Amino acid sequence: MKFDNGPKIRVEIQMSNGAMLSSRLFLSDTFSCTGATPPLIEWLSQYSKGKSTPLPLFCGSSFQQDVMKALSQIPFGKTITYGKLAEACSHPKAARAVGTACKKNPFPLFIPCHRVIQHNGKIGGFAYGEEIKRRILDYEAERLSAPNK
Repeated sequence: MKFDNGPKIRVEIQMSNGAMLSSRLFLSDTFSCTGATPPLIEWLSQYSKGKSTPLPLFCGSSFQQDVMKALSQIPFGKTITYGKLAEACSHPKAARAVGTACKKNPFPLFIPCHRVIQHNGKIGGFAYGEEIKRRILDYEAERLSAPNK
């Protein structure tokens, strides 16, 4: 499915028995997805309009779940540093571990690990590459500043 707006990426979703197991991101000429159920298509449609609501997607250890919950609270178009995210999930000295948890996020875009940047303002790493992270961050910043959100 293609969307009129959105970052120029393709979202590939793996489902089993109606539950999302994981998603992957790829560079693309348009914003599109494969494998999505109607609720995920609706979420992506809203995202393409500049709206992002948290989804109840959690995984991994209790620490990873803390990180995923904190990630889900980062507003659309905003960023946070790894250190501030570590503080937000009650692990103030675990910025590197937070980065590792972000890298293992099986639901990129849906749980917005792309919104986490380095303390010096650089965008930092991303499991799917810096170009995809840049496209998503640029899209969100543009939508946030657009007069007709």
